[in-house]
Amino acid sequence: MCIRDSYVTMVGYYIEAKDYDKAKECIKEAIDKDSHDEVLMMSLKYRNFILQDRELSNKVTKYLLDVGDVLDARNFYNNIDDDLKDLYIEKVLEVGYEYYTPDFLYTICEKRPEKVREFVLKYVESKLKDGPTFYDHITWFIEEAKKCMSREEFSKLLDEIEVRHYKKRKFIEKISSLRG
Repeated sequence: MCIRDSYVTMVGYYIEAKDYDKAKECIKEAIDKDSHDEVLMMSLKYRNFILQDRELSNKVTKYLLDVGDVLDARNFYNNIDDDLKDLYIEKVLEVGYEYYTPDFLYTICEKRPEKVREFVLKYVESKLKDGPTFYDHITWFIEEAKKCMSREEFSKLLDEIEVRHYKKRKFIEKISSLRG
């Protein structure tokens, strides 16, 4: 049992003392007691430690997903069980697209390629609201999506984006260069 001074402090202490089992127990206890801020802090500060134990990675990821923290859960994606990866994908597709990173695109490509088109369209809509300074980034993002799609699917995607945003000529010029 971990003394509830501060879970973050106690985990650090146990790691320094090389008592890794107690450090893991403190992390699990913080999750069981629903200490959201502390779990979040530990998931960031002790990420490498957590990643060394698949069971602990699963527990931390499940907790983060349950509280809706998809952004921080992505740090553990490569070290979680497949059923949890499926849950992660579902949560990714539910949250607001303005918070997405390319990591989400790669994950969707891997696990749910049929959702890439929809994902990219929503991402483009979200980022175009931020103005012309994001055109290069959006173009790069669309180019990354091309790696997950057939030539025909990608061409249809570009057609749809062009139809939706035909008034944004500078943007259309940039994405037109992706054809071919």
